[in-house]
Amino acid sequence: MDEKIVGNFIIQIAGKPLENVEKALDVVLKKLKEEKKKFKVIEFEIGEPELDDVTTLYLGFLDLKIRFTEVKELLNFVMDYTPNSIEIEEPTEIELDNGHLTDILNEVSGHILNNNSEVMKLRAHVHVLSKQLLELKEKK
Repeated sequence: MDEKIVGNFIIQIAGKPLENVEKALDVVLKKLKEEKKKFKVIEFEIGEPELDDVTTLYLGFLDLKIRFTEVKELLNFVMDYTPNSIEIEEPTEIELDNGHLTDILNEVSGHILNNNSEVMKLRAHVHVLSKQLLELKEKK
């Protein structure tokens, strides 16, 4: 399915210190621009990071307009970059045959399974580290 899909996206980045957030914004924008086979960044704006008094983190954002040629690539972008805001400008309607929808759903499922696997690995690491920390405390 070759059709033009244009959307506006906001990707927010939070962290400390300010320089790390600024660098992360640049790195993500560079990576997005290199994804030419999957989509094209048409316009972008980098929001200057500001200190959030509540979280005490610097919050910066990328405001992007991106063109995709396939719904599948749009969904992959959303899963890979997790934008905070999504607005599809065009087309106003998208028609999918069930084979294409099946491919898209398998992509989504694959991403979810991969993320779940990573979460399980991280939980195992946290469990091991917590146990080691407890053992160190008991030795003192």
